[in-house]
Amino acid sequence: MKRFTFLKSLVMLFALCLLGTGAAWAQTEQTVTFDMSTYSFNDGARLSANPLTISPITISDEGDGGGSNPAAFYDELRIYTSNVVTISAEPGATITSISFDYTRDGNFNVNAGSYSDGTWTGEAQAVKFEKTGGQIRITSIDVTFRLAAGFVAPPTFSLEEGTYNLGQSHELELTAGEGTTIYYALNGNTTYTEYTRPIILNKTTTVSAYAEDVEGTRSDIVEATYTFEVNSGDNYQAITSAADIVDGGKYLIVAESKNEALSSAESKYRNATAVDIFNQQITNEVNAEGLPYVITLELVEGNTYKLYDETLGQYLASGSSTDLKSDSDGNSNNALWTVTFDNGVVHIVSVATNTREIRHNTVSGSTRFANYAANGQQEPVTLYKKAEASISGSFTIGKAGYATFFTDWTFVMPEGVEGGIVTGAADGNLTVDYCYTAGTVVPANTGLLLKGAATTYTYDLSTETPDAPEVNYLKGSVDGGMTEGEGCLFYMLSYDQEGKNLGFYWGAADGAAFENGAGKAYLALPQAVASQVRGFILDGSTTGISGVTTEATNAPAAVYSLTGVRMGTTTDNLPAGIYIVNGKKVLVK
Repeated sequence: MKRFTFLKSLVMLFALCLLGTGAAWAQTEQTVTFDMSTYSFNDGARLSANPLTISPITISDEGDGGGSNPAAFYDELRIYTSNVVTISAEPGATITSISFDYTRDGNFNVNAGSYSDGTWTGEAQAVKFEKTGGQIRITSIDVTFRLAAGFVAPPTFSLEEGTYNLGQSHELELTAGEGTTIYYALNGNTTYTEYTRPIILNKTTTVSAYAEDVEGTRSDIVEATYTFEVNSGDNYQAITSAADIVDGGKYLIVAESKNEALSSAESKYRNATAVDIFNQQITNEVNAEGLPYVITLELVEGNTYKLYDETLGQYLASGSSTDLKSDSDGNSNNALWTVTFDNGVVHIVSVATNTREIRHNTVSGSTRFANYAANGQQEPVTLYKKAEASISGSFTIGKAGYATFFTDWTFVMPEGVEGGIVTGAADGNLTVDYCYTAGTVVPANTGLLLKGAATTYTYDLSTETPDAPEVNYLKGSVDGGMTEGEGCLFYMLSYDQEGKNLGFYWGAADGAAFENGAGKAYLALPQAVASQVRGFILDGSTTGISGVTTEATNAPAAVYSLTGVRMGTTTDNLPAGIYIVNGKKVLVK
């Protein structure tokens, strides 16, 4: 009996070992690749300020160990002597190998595992790489990790949480581990939606997200808030023609390909400083250490200018070799420059050394603007002209007195316009609520029927975040595209086929989806609500759209008798009876 009990215990122990082994087998390894060519940092941008994350791995530099140069980005990640870079995993993940694709010196000291010739192996949640000498230039890093059973890493957000300028739009991308699905919600909503494409941010928004594996295990919820405010900095717009140059105008000299602008003076050149370029616009504080310097263009004659530095109270001047110096009075040829454009590219050429022009270069780990050969390999520059902030938009109402409108901005309804939403349809009539009157803040992504005098109206963007209407059958598209709505019939604002009655009519045969214009709204009625009605006529009142039409359609009409005889393209002047119009029976009384 004792022998049986002992054997039984062995069997159970063996089974438990198998279960344990199975759990270990379930911890499959995954690899993420950090490809430095996919990042758009300015040359010289520090890793300490721009940590890299692909869930659940982060590459960071907290300044450990110092060094004469910090770890920084160029076309690759450069790590210098005494830099300490940490590659870490979130709790629940264990790093098992790291491989560097690099040039130059690959020597590192590590705090765990073993490292040799660009490859680390071991088991750790964080590995510190201390550069022992020389410089390594890394083009990519592969990190292999193992997740603990039942652990799912949360999603990674592509944009840092913080404050952004109203009037600019940003794409937020969410990424998570292999084999997981991401779900997200906005502004405290408890209903999460599957993430399938980037989230457009242009108003204050809180984004919450989690990842879920195939077995239904969820990660922790991560959250970030993006605040949009009217910017307080100066605004500059790229110019591409000499016609855009104004005597006395304020400009930034910018290397667009590097996202850098001309800044403070050194003995032989000008330093460069990072700028954020969005849609050929720059919003930036200026004229201080680490900021762009404003240059005033003073016309001398023709296309010859003096370039006055407001911050230093000096003129830009050419010197010997590639020097770009300062001149106190601007009276010499060294302080004169011709400014011309060639296919949108500006050439700021020295009068004194007319084979040289202001260009941007990367030298010995630092970036600068200097007076280089006009046909050299250095980056050309662009002029950005000071402009007013773009915090407004516009729409047009035609002679009919009505228009549809759709935007993903929150805005203030201008004077002279009423904005309506469609809240219902019954007995062949639409119910329109003109709830957005002048001065009212309209939520983003709200389809509207506009009513007002025929003209173009300018509206201001708003930082407010009002709730969208609970019911609105008007939908829309910012960039244009096919109408959307499951189980819906689709209508566009137009005149009927005779060009007489303005209203909402089918945009395609049988109410099928059609191509909607950019910035336009359309009517998407569930089939049960639409009741197969082909069109709704505007009655001119502020309370609704009425007067059901049984034969109007936007598609070209083809009218046949029941015997198959073509009767033309309209039912006007036809005897009473039943006809076939675009494949449907229509009663003419």
